Amino acid sequence: MDVPPNSAILSIWFTAGDPISAAAGAQAFADAYLRNRSLSAAQTLAAQMKALSTKLHELDGELGKAAENVATLPHGSAARVVAEHQQSVLGRQVYSLTLKYDALKTIAVTPGAVISQSRPPSAPSAPSVPLYLGSGLFLGLLAGAGAAFGRDRLDTRVRAAADVERLTTLPLLADIPLRADPGAFRELAAGVAASLGEGYHRLLVVELGTVTGGPVAERLGAALSHLAPIAVVTDPADRPDAAVLLLGLRRTTSTEVAQAVRRLARQGTTVLGAVTVPPTLPMSTRSMKQTA
Repeated sequence: MDVPPNSAILSIWFTAGDPISAAAGAQAFADAYLRNRSLSAAQTLAAQMKALSTKLHELDGELGKAAENVATLPHGSAARVVAEHQQSVLGRQVYSLTLKYDALKTIAVTPGAVISQSRPPSAPSAPSVPLYLGSGLFLGLLAGAGAAFGRDRLDTRVRAAADVERLTTLPLLADIPLRADPGAFRELAAGVAASLGEGYHRLLVVELGTVTGGPVAERLGAALSHLAPIAVVTDPADRPDAAVLLLGLRRTTSTEVAQAVRRLARQGTTVLGAVTVPPTLPMSTRSMKQTA
């Protein structure tokens, strides 16, 4: 239902599976609405008339008693004057209520009328293709954004080199590509040597979420051997004084990194930073290292 602004018109519509049923439903609702208004108005009017009739009956009884009381009092006495005044007041009240009662009896109940009969619609009101397409697009974008946000916050895997400092707070020492050239290991070795300083050191290479740590450790050790007396080891029992974490992209989580850092800290080993490596390295790289 709807009421247009600045009008006393009530618009009624009805939803059904076919036009004929929709028109019949709207017409039936309008007829039932008018019958209900008529019945409600008639009940209200009857209740008001009943209340007036009860009050008139009471006043008539009081007026009759007042008349009998006046007849028993002597003329000119003060008591008769008071009784006559009371009788006059009761008479005016009876007259006023009688007028109201008669006015209510003449009221005609008009609940309203149907201005135009319902007609079957020429076109369905739903589904609205533009509305559905727009809503679906908006909800899809909203769901996609929510899923991406949840994945970014709940998935703690290191997916790219840029995730290292954001998820682990460790410095990124190098990002080893799938086919790394010797220059990448020379730059990594130079940075590690500068962090360790002068003197003999044992550098532990810790593999996390990857199976490519062996070739990387060997190539890093070869590059370091030309720069400083630094031995690269892969066993924590060799008493290293520093460590580098090898993080397999899309396999290592920030929780694993935090646990490794705490474990090494308890052993007195300083973690210099992290090196990201792809999940797998080409077999040619492994073969070259094994035959070199």
